[in-house]
Amino acid sequence: MAVEPRPEFKWQEVLELETDTVVDGHDYETSGASILIRPERDSVDAFSLPFELAKGLAKGIGHFRRSGGSQAVRSWPHRHIEHMKIGGEMRPALQTDAHPEFLDSGEVPRRTYIFVGLTEINEGSANLLHRAEVLAHPDTSVTTVMTPGISSHGPTLPFWQGLTRSLELTAEEYHEAILDHAGDDNVRLIGTSLGSLIGAKLALRNMSVHPEHELNLRSLGFISPAVGAKGIHEDIDDWTGPDVDDKLFIQRLTARFFAHMPADITRMAALYPETVAMCSSALMVYASQPTKYHTRLATLVGNVLGAQQGMEWDELKAVATEYPTRIIAGQDDPLWKVQRAQFEQLLKSTSSHLANIMIGTVIDRGHALSLDAKGTIAQLDGLSKLHPLLA
Repeated sequence: MAVEPRPEFKWQEVLELETDTVVDGHDYETSGASILIRPERDSVDAFSLPFELAKGLAKGIGHFRRSGGSQAVRSWPHRHIEHMKIGGEMRPALQTDAHPEFLDSGEVPRRTYIFVGLTEINEGSANLLHRAEVLAHPDTSVTTVMTPGISSHGPTLPFWQGLTRSLELTAEEYHEAILDHAGDDNVRLIGTSLGSLIGAKLALRNMSVHPEHELNLRSLGFISPAVGAKGIHEDIDDWTGPDVDDKLFIQRLTARFFAHMPADITRMAALYPETVAMCSSALMVYASQPTKYHTRLATLVGNVLGAQQGMEWDELKAVATEYPTRIIAGQDDPLWKVQRAQFEQLLKSTSSHLANIMIGTVIDRGHALSLDAKGTIAQLDGLSKLHPLLA
């Protein structure tokens, strides 16, 4: 049962954020918290805007030129493409090992796997998110992956396979690949956009496999999630939230989402011009590989269709009860406007005695949170302080 915010409870002290960062909070008796977060940056000086855009564009071009060749190992953190056996094929992953001083510490190694949405793993926002996670957690090896058939560093899928491939198959293949890659190491999963749904499905699979084939999965993190749950009416008789079982509603939601993205990216470009301009390297990669357009498009459409299927309410509830789950999402994100009511219902419904769901809704932001990679990772880490096993 939700309780009113306690005036004496200082969220900013718990999260160690700026005093005006957290503006509202709700705590729940058994299962977590939902807070509103005011982002630190509201605007960029108009005079400096073109200079930051130009600087970011130059960095993006420089990264595009370097990404095709080998890079000598100079100093930590060194990012490189590592190929993992996934579904019988060698597919690319972006890899950075933990800082050398932690590799021989004698503790159980920590690994974070980031599932990004429909973007490049070594370019653009995914590259920024990978680096932000690495710098925030030098004691952890970080691996960034994406759905098969999208990355310029790996093989595409045949047209029909990309169009019809299920996200359950992707989750199954990555579960096997991560188990082989991580062994008994402690594992955290972070998913952005579509990657959050794959992460949730992977966690669900991890709960059903034989203990010998189980990942040592410690927590989940969702950034701008796309984890709509169906069948909530069967469990919650008085549910008055969005009906994601309605196909027409989902189609209209998808249309609102794709209409939202250009405006949201434009807003983020005004707020974080250098980092957004750096993402030009992803566009350059796609422009340089016109022969892959049709197969990539088919895979993208197939992934969107998979995301529209979501997952069952009982499955999402089981995952959120089993694993500490942190969520950062933009208040203006059309997808989050639908999911927020579901996740806050989970806060009230779960029977776990631990605070397993921590929600941070960022004011005046939309779906493209990863364009502020450093701030988003900091907010996600801040939510960890609300859970006894993550603090």
